[in-house]
Amino acid sequence: MGAAWSHVDVYGPTGNVWIDNSSLANGASWPAWKFDNFEVSTQYHFMPNFWLGAVYTFTMAHLTADNGNYNPKWHHLSFMVDYDVSTRTSFYVQGVHQHVISAHTGTSFDEARIVDASAGTSSGVNQMVFRIGIMHTF
Repeated sequence: MGAAWSHVDVYGPTGNVWIDNSSLANGASWPAWKFDNFEVSTQYHFMPNFWLGAVYTFTMAHLTADNGNYNPKWHHLSFMVDYDVSTRTSFYVQGVHQHVISAHTGTSFDEARIVDASAGTSSGVNQMVFRIGIMHTF
């Protein structure tokens, strides 16, 4: 079992590679973005070569803008099942679900986006991604 907390301050943000549309209406700008992440995780070994891992992360954002403050929140639940067929090769299944509590910024902060795992931002507040794979280390 594990737990983690992180805090990130971004001052004078001009954009973000993961946010498709970070521009506010009426030419307003973002003086600061602040994010707090709270995470709990666990891993269970059914056998030495077969395990399940799960992680829940809750993110609270405090977005300061010229036209007001916004506070979106994200719930992120993920799991992974891994079976090692040899010391260097394993088969795995991963799943991730994200739910956004929108702050109605009119930007991509209001939509679910599972970074680096999905083709793009969701059209709503929920997104799910599944992956099946083989991992071979050299």
